[in-house]
Amino acid sequence: MDADPTVAWKPGDGDDAASGAREASRRLDPLLGREFGGVRIERILGSGGMGRVYLGTDVASGERLAIKVLLRTQQDEGVRRRFEREGRLLERLRHPGIASVLRTGVVQDGDVDVPYIVMEHVDGVQNLADHVFRERLGVRETVQTFLQACDAVGHAHREGFIHRDVKPPNLLVDRHGRVKVIDFGVARAIAADPAINTVRTETGQLVGTMQYMSPEQFRADPRMVDARSDVYALGAVLYELLTGVQPHDLRGLPVHEAARAVCETDPADVRECNPRLDDRLAEVVMEAVAREPSRRPQDANALAARLRAWMSTGSAGTSRPAVDVHPDVAVAGARPATRTSGAPRPASAGSTRARRGGWVLPVMAIVAVATAIMITTGILDLLGLVARLRGAPARERASAPATSPSPAIPAAAISELRVVTAPAGAEVFLDGAPRGISPSVVLLPADGGTHRITARAAGWDEASLSWTGSAPPLVALNLRPLGDVDGPLPRIATLVVESVAPGATLRLVAPEARVIGPGTWAVAVALPREGPGWGRAEVVLEARRADGSPAEVEADAAAGTGTLRIGVTAAAAAAPVRVRVR
Repeated sequence: MDADPTVAWKPGDGDDAASGAREASRRLDPLLGREFGGVRIERILGSGGMGRVYLGTDVASGERLAIKVLLRTQQDEGVRRRFEREGRLLERLRHPGIASVLRTGVVQDGDVDVPYIVMEHVDGVQNLADHVFRERLGVRETVQTFLQACDAVGHAHREGFIHRDVKPPNLLVDRHGRVKVIDFGVARAIAADPAINTVRTETGQLVGTMQYMSPEQFRADPRMVDARSDVYALGAVLYELLTGVQPHDLRGLPVHEAARAVCETDPADVRECNPRLDDRLAEVVMEAVAREPSRRPQDANALAARLRAWMSTGSAGTSRPAVDVHPDVAVAGARPATRTSGAPRPASAGSTRARRGGWVLPVMAIVAVATAIMITTGILDLLGLVARLRGAPARERASAPATSPSPAIPAAAISELRVVTAPAGAEVFLDGAPRGISPSVVLLPADGGTHRITARAAGWDEASLSWTGSAPPLVALNLRPLGDVDGPLPRIATLVVESVAPGATLRLVAPEARVIGPGTWAVAVALPREGPGWGRAEVVLEARRADGSPAEVEADAAAGTGTLRIGVTAAAAAAPVRVRVR
C-alpha cells in the first residue's frame, strides 16, 4: 500500500498549512475529519476489498479506536452481508488475543446506508516476525510468544470459526509484548503488505496468502479446508520465526506454479535451515506444515498443547536468538536478500539448501538438457502436462497456444456450514469423510446439493441429518448418551430469528447474554437430572424498541412483551424455534 497521504489533525489547528492539508485530505476521502458512528475520524489505516479502516477518537470517551466502514461503491447485497457477518463474528470472538469489536451499526450517509464496525485499536504495534527478529528472541522466547497466537486462533476454532489467512501481518504485537490476531473472516480489516502476494478472498476465489496457504487451500477444495488449514499457516509462521526463511520460496511465482510447489513438495526439514533446533521441536513444526491434513494437529489448541509439552521438557540451550541475522539478510552470512517496499522479506529455504553442496547446479544442468531432448523428440508432452496441472479440458490441450496466459486455479463458490454438537468435541463427518472436531466450520460448494452431516463421540450414540444448501448455514446435533451422564445433560437449542422490527433489538438473556439478530443461532443449555430422566432448561429472550420500551416477541406459539421464556426439553432440543420481534 502506498504511503498514507492523509494528515492527522486536531480540532483547533488554525494555521493555513494545516488547514490546506485537511482540505486536501477531505477531498481524498470525505469521511476524514467527520464524526461517524460515534468516532471522530482522523486518518486512514488501510483499505481492503470491501472496506476502509480509519483511526479515530471516540467522541464520548476519548479512547483511540479503529473503525471499519464499508466502501460506498460496495452496494452489492452479498458484499453487505459478508461485511455484516464479519462484525457479528468478531463480536462473538471475545478473547484477549483477538482485536475486539466494540460495536457495529449503520449510518445514513446521504442517500446510502453505510455499515461500520468499531474496533479496538492495537497501539504501538509491529507484526510478530518483526518483533521476534528485532528483539532477537531465543527459541524458547519465540515459541512462548507464538503460543499467544495459537491460543487466540484456538479460541476461534472452539467457537467454530477458521481464520483462513494467518500470517505475520495479521499477528500484531503491542507495546507490552501481547499478541493480537486481526482480520478474521473473509473481509479484510487492513490492506495486505504490498510485498506479499495476497490472493483475493472474495467468494469463489482462493482464500489466503500464498506463502502461508495449505495445499488444500491451493486446490480450492472446500471439503478439506478446516481448522487444520489454520494449523498449517501457524506452522509456516513458526517455521519462519525459527529459521528466517519460509517453508517454500514462492516469490514471483504465478498461482499455478506456487500451487504445484506447495502441493507436490515437502518443505525442507526445519533443522536443515536452523541446525540448533532440537528434534522434538522440529517434529512439532514439521507435523504442522505436513502436506496431508491428517498428519497435522486437529486445531490450534492441539498445536499449542504440543508446543507446551516441548516447553516443559525442551532443550535448555535455546536462549540464543532463534535466527542470527535479521531476515533482510539470508541465513548464515549469505548475500543480502532483495528488499521490496514494506515489511522485511525473509530469504528462501532454497538459498540455505543451495550452499550445502556444489552438486546442485551440475545436476540441474543435466536435468534441463534431458528435458529439452524429451520435448524435442515428443517423449514429454509439456503442453499437455501444463494443461493438466491447470485443469484445462482435454479437448483444449492440443489447440492451446504455447503463449496463452496462465489462469489462476479455478474455485467454486463456497458456503460455510457451522456444526455444533452436544456434547462439544464430537468428531464431525461430511458424507462419511472426517471434517474435524465440533464446534467446527465445514466449507461446501455453494451448489445447493444435499450432504449428510454426522457427529460421533465415545460414550454417545452418533447423530446425523441431511443438509441442503437452501437450509440455514448451521447444524446442531444432540447426541444421545449410551449410559449415565456425570452431571447435567448438555443440549443445543436452535433459534431461527425470522424478523426484527426496524429499530428494535433482541437479546439472549439466559443461559448466556448476547445480542442476536436475524439468522440462525445455537444456544447451549444444560438439563438437570429429574428422577430417571431429565428436566427442562430455559432460554430467555428480551426484546426492546428503539426508545427502550418493551417490544412484542413471538417464539412459535408462545408470545410475550419485553421478555419471553422458552422451555427446552431433551426430546425437543435442537428443533428450530422460530422467533419474531414486532
